[in-house]
Amino acid sequence: MIHSQVYGHYKECLPDCAGNTKEYFPNGKNSIRVRQYNGQEFVFTFIGPTSWKFETIDQFLAGMKGERKHG
Repeated sequence: MIHSQVYGHYKECLPDCAGNTKEYFPNGKNSIRVRQYNGQEFVFTFIGPTSWKFETIDQFLAGMKGERKHG
């Protein structure tokens, strides 16, 4: 899914947070990093219509440490 589509799902799932979003950046597959007007940054990952994650950067990075790497 392209990142503009992920942003669209972000706006649907979290309309209040989306209204405070200054800008967003690609963060990976089905994931964007959002920066709010107050300077806070979060990661939104869209898995499906009823399954998504909204995390702080620290939470996201902590989850990455536990991922299994192949290769």
